[in-house]
Amino acid sequence: MCPLCPLWLIQNQYSLSGKGVTLPLRRKMKKTLQITDQTKLIDQESNEKLLAAREDIEFLRELVESQKLYTSRVEKKLLNANKELEILNDQLAKTLMLGVSFDEAKAIAKTILKNEEGSSELVAKLLTIIYGLPVEPKELKKKT
Repeated sequence: MCPLCPLWLIQNQYSLSGKGVTLPLRRKMKKTLQITDQTKLIDQESNEKLLAAREDIEFLRELVESQKLYTSRVEKKLLNANKELEILNDQLAKTLMLGVSFDEAKAIAKTILKNEEGSSELVAKLLTIIYGLPVEPKELKKKT
């Protein structure tokens, strides 16, 4: 490194004290050292912020993946529930096509709902609409 270079002067200022180094040059060298220290601090802070941002990004990626899996599970449950409702609807439609009486339709609905939870309200509403007679969901839950 060149002895006239400011960095060289800064690094070797202890050996230059009093030997031709003027006061303005010493001030300049001190200021250059301060700027260098400040730059190092800024770089360190920037690196810490980048690291924190990377950690946040990784956390958010994991969160997105988790939400995708959850959404997929919920969609599967909805598809299964939809299939069950279609089966119930088909069974009720077949029953109606057979021309059964209201009491027979209720008995068939009870059979359909033996193992199904929450479906009694839907079947009760359907029977009420089809036959025009009020049916309570609890009537369908009674054991025969």
